[in-house]
Amino acid sequence: MEPDNDTIRITTPTATYPFASIYPALGSDTCSTLASPIGARLSDEGCVRVDGHQRTTVSGFFAAGDVVAGLDQISHAMGQAGVAATTIRNELGERATLVR
Repeated sequence: MEPDNDTIRITTPTATYPFASIYPALGSDTCSTLASPIGARLSDEGCVRVDGHQRTTVSGFFAAGDVVAGLDQISHAMGQAGVAATTIRNELGERATLVR
């Protein structure tokens, strides 16, 4: 990797490629082994299936982050966690009055 003015050049054994930016992608291993035994439905890829509020197919069980399908990025996982937390709070509020 060599900086060159406004580009970064990556040299491989066969060529040199210029880039304006480099976006790291490390990949991830889906660790859904705890979700499956309690009955959460998984995708063919092993991701926990969730609805738009991060609810799984098991009542009261939510999932967010790399264990669900989507972008494997911290900021995306944080957004999913925020959605799950809000839904959990709202569902608890339906069961009993929440005190602030």
